[in-house]
Amino acid sequence: YWGQGIGTFLLDWGAQRAHKALARVPDDVRVAVLLGINAAHEPSHALMEGWGMTMTRAMYRMAIDLDATQHQCEPTLPDDLRLTTLAEYGADRLPEVYRAYNDSFRDHWGHVESPEAEGLEQFRHRTEDPDFDPALWFLLVDKASDEIAAVALCMPKSEEDPTIGHVDLLGVRRPWRRRGLGLLLLQQVFCTFVQRSGFRQVALNVDAQSLTGATRLYERAGMRVERT
Repeated sequence: YWGQGIGTFLLDWGAQRAHKALARVPDDVRVAVLLGINAAHEPSHALMEGWGMTMTRAMYRMAIDLDATQHQCEPTLPDDLRLTTLAEYGADRLPEVYRAYNDSFRDHWGHVESPEAEGLEQFRHRTEDPDFDPALWFLLVDKASDEIAAVALCMPKSEEDPTIGHVDLLGVRRPWRRRGLGLLLLQQVFCTFVQRSGFRQVALNVDAQSLTGATRLYERAGMRVERT
């Protein structure tokens, strides 16, 4: 279907939809259209540039091959934290999971703070996906305060391959950073997918210029860049 103007039509349609939301934006706020393409796909580059867009940021897709001999589910947890999942934590506590996600992503490029009710409603849509599995939403919870310290929110398959588990969101709240919690959660994710038959990889997308050093964390966990 290349060369038939479908991409241009979709861009125009998306822009029209975006314009309808401008009335909700304060006058002093800059609004930009943001989308991503495969860096190796030249026709996509030509389409975006022809539409007047410029590349401002690169994202990596990183992945790891699963190995049952290496990815064992024996996490060494700090004494003050407990590991649980949304299935155990309770779907009624989803607002607390949302707040933990929102706090941990405030340093993320492009993050926009929304009113909590609006942000929570958008976040809740993730749980309505047909593939959503609350047993794959991992949470590290502070025993003393019962606050969520870190999250790893996963889907049982990527959009392109059902044999690849996907980490949608991995975040650690500021008071609990620099304690290795991100790595601990990744290791738990890997071993969980090993235990589920039929998975050969786990993958995620990450800002190539992450302010929190996420790419270095993923490399320490054994992941590699597959594409930009």
